[in-house]
Amino acid sequence: MKTLKSILIATIVSVAFMSFAGNPTHPPQENKVIKITLDEALTDPGLVIAMYQQLTPAMLKAEQPGLYIATVKYKFIKFEIRGTRDGWILFFRNRPQSSHDE
Repeated sequence: MKTLKSILIATIVSVAFMSFAGNPTHPPQENKVIKITLDEALTDPGLVIAMYQQLTPAMLKAEQPGLYIATVKYKFIKFEIRGTRDGWILFFRNRPQSSHDE
């Protein structure tokens, strides 16, 4: 009888650990910040889509010396994307037009 109780307890503990392992309570890497250049960001199509969804050319209204930095969240990761004013202008000019914008 003691053996049966031990096996039952071990089984319950195993099932509990398996359920915790497969069900994370928060998205992975939610506080991670990756600093990249605009050119590096443009190599990831998914990140580019997120950039077009989350950024506007209004960030370029205030002229400043140096690089312009934009923060984009993509796949639970924050990206700090750095680029020149000219680079960002080219990025926004190349924005794809969707069929419902016509």
